[in-house]
Amino acid sequence: MNNSYIYHICTEGSWEEQSNSKEYIHDSLKGEGFIHFSEEHQIEGVLERYFTDQTDLLILTIEPSKIDEKVQYDKAPNDEDYPHIYGPINKAAIIKIEQLKN
Repeated sequence: MNNSYIYHICTEGSWEEQSNSKEYIHDSLKGEGFIHFSEEHQIEGVLERYFTDQTDLLILTIEPSKIDEKVQYDKAPNDEDYPHIYGPINKAAIIKIEQLKN
């Protein structure tokens, strides 16, 4: 992993449902108006808080300069700034997809 990248965690099912699309749209975009991302040092905490006991997870490595939408940092309830995108992820910005091992 690299500090200049941002990361998105999703389920394999969510990813596979959109395999033929040029964009990836997480459910949070519809529900909250943005897609959640993390910096490398935030991944472990996000996994502990939101994905406990899930085994079908992928982590998408994103090159921010390739994203069509603006990356915006917003304050989370834990008082950390997290990157968000207020639109779909164009798949050309995804440089790596890894299965997370539990």
